[in-house]
Amino acid sequence: MTSLRRIASCGGLAGLIALLLQACYSESFVLNEMTSQALYGRKMTPIGTVEVSGADELTVYGGGMAAVRSWRLTQSELEFYLIVDEGPGVILHTRSVPIEFDLAPGVALYYTIDGCRLLEKGRELASTDTLRAVPGERERILIRNDGHRMRILIGCDVMYDGPSSLPATEFLVVESLESSTVRLEQFAYGRSVPELDVDYDNSIWQE
Repeated sequence: MTSLRRIASCGGLAGLIALLLQACYSESFVLNEMTSQALYGRKMTPIGTVEVSGADELTVYGGGMAAVRSWRLTQSELEFYLIVDEGPGVILHTRSVPIEFDLAPGVALYYTIDGCRLLEKGRELASTDTLRAVPGERERILIRNDGHRMRILIGCDVMYDGPSSLPATEFLVVESLESSTVRLEQFAYGRSVPELDVDYDNSIWQE
């Protein structure tokens, strides 16, 4: 019996579709390919929720999630531009990993039309209603990880500059809130504290 016949006998066409959709959950991509600023990415949610919409542009639709990785850089400064095209906004997870994400959601920056909040393991590190997403407007985001310190800028304003109890990682996980469409573009990154870099086992990127 072939593998397709085995699938059909277990669940018919519905089983085959589910298997194909599951395969699409971990589709990989590269932003800024062929440059010194290449970022390696992974779509974490089903087909249609994440789109590579340009050479250095990522679009994430409502409920969609994607991870981008600054290869071998845990102590880094990551800068990009973010546009909330529609909906309430986005959550940006730093100091996180895409594999078993639910167990390690990291530090979560909520960037919404109502303001910003920064949470670590459910504890609020900072919040403001003066920095907020304006639908359709482009905003600069900068996230810097130096050991157990973090610095987050939104535009030219410092949203947070302080400690974190979580270790820095290579990853940024983007989670679009329900009914939202968000775009990230013009990524750039650099090393912040070379002596603190951790060379992660690549199994963290492999399933």
